[in-house]
Amino acid sequence: MEVARKVIVICCAVVAGLALPARADWIYDVATLQCAPDRNEALVRMGTVHNNDAPQWHDLPESLSPHWAAAPEADNKTCQLANGQQVEIQGTAGQTFAYGMNGGDPAYWVSLWIDRKTVLSRQLVHAGYVDQSGNDVSVILVTSDRLRICDHPNSLPPYKSKLEAYAKLDRDAEGCFTKELDLAAQPLDPVQMAEDVRLGTYTVAATYSEAFCRKFIAPDERQPGEERLNFRPPLIETLDINRMHFKSERYRRAATGMRMQWDEFDFDNDGQRDTVILAGADNHYIDGEIILFRSGHHPEALESLAAVEDFDDYPDWARTNGFRLITGAETPYRTDRYTRFSLFRIDGATFMLAYPTNRSLRPSAVLYRYRTDGPYGRGGFDTICMFQKILPND
Repeated sequence: MEVARKVIVICCAVVAGLALPARADWIYDVATLQCAPDRNEALVRMGTVHNNDAPQWHDLPESLSPHWAAAPEADNKTCQLANGQQVEIQGTAGQTFAYGMNGGDPAYWVSLWIDRKTVLSRQLVHAGYVDQSGNDVSVILVTSDRLRICDHPNSLPPYKSKLEAYAKLDRDAEGCFTKELDLAAQPLDPVQMAEDVRLGTYTVAATYSEAFCRKFIAPDERQPGEERLNFRPPLIETLDINRMHFKSERYRRAATGMRMQWDEFDFDNDGQRDTVILAGADNHYIDGEIILFRSGHHPEALESLAAVEDFDDYPDWARTNGFRLITGAETPYRTDRYTRFSLFRIDGATFMLAYPTNRSLRPSAVLYRYRTDGPYGRGGFDTICMFQKILPND
């Protein structure tokens, strides 16, 4: 039976007038590799896992089922064929979100290498997020000179463009299509298969001091051999650092879900105290933060800003009230609604770390310091460090 994708449901049962604790059911995609060395074949299998149950694998086409086990070993990633070829796969899930239509049902893709050469790069096998991108892939047969890709319709009507693309595929009687391989013409994958690259670590581009930037990188105890950005004191012992603790006064806009708070400190490093407002939310409309600041003491500003109904009206409010508005549009991420900020002071200077809500964007994070001598007399940011996590070439 073909595996049906289920909706993640959080339910609360009431029995005899007593509410039982809510429980979330999780369904996620998986991939594994079956190996037939004597036939010089490998088979990429796709399936799903419900909570901690055993994987349920998509059905095999009739022509393949006599030659392959219906229930393969889970989480097998490599296969050595009799002809000497080394086959490797990696399955990767996209980012989940706590909002949006099926935000907990991310896309899933598979990458495939033969002899350290990329054969498939991010082959979409499940679109996710109720994305009408058409068929989901069931299996991929790997031989020395071709791939046979078998897919099946999902429960969503595909986009017209996808229907047209599928119609152009030369499918066999079982609905599978073939992709010819020319391994001799393929270069080695420079990232995934490089011997001197440590996946999960960070590269740093430093404007002033690489040693200073690397103080923000620490070992990741949850993932041995990997690293994490460490910018939340008191974890950094080698830096005199003070994270901003904003005043307790808070406002929240029901229309946008924005949480707003303020404090006074020298944001722009000119030696004078500024009124600084930090506003943010974590919903589909806005999943990030913005910063507004103005020199001097302006405690009434927060309540005034909270009266603004629409996010798009914040720039007008800032101009009218003499505040400088900072959003992610000024960062490499180029989005004013989906960038996060963290403010802290080091040795008397204010720094700002920016990082994207969408973890697929690059770089992973940027450390800035504001300066007052920017163009047009309005100030600007010095880029102090750029951090990029080395991720698999998936």
